[in-house]
Amino acid sequence: MENPLRMIHDVILTDSAKNLLQNGQSTRFHEQFGDYFVQGIKTGGSYYVVLEFTSRSSEEQRNI
Repeated sequence: MENPLRMIHDVILTDSAKNLLQNGQSTRFHEQFGDYFVQGIKTGGSYYVVLEFTSRSSEEQRNI
């Protein structure tokens, strides 16, 4: 199962972020906000696992 992509629209920088960029403080901007921009997110999916247990005795089976 995969859910539809959820997009972020009308992105606006915070005043703090704007001030750093306007004042030429790109290094500080990078430290505070990073260097990635996420415009959307995709969720959903399934995870399947097959486990196999082995034992050498009935007692070991009970313990498992």
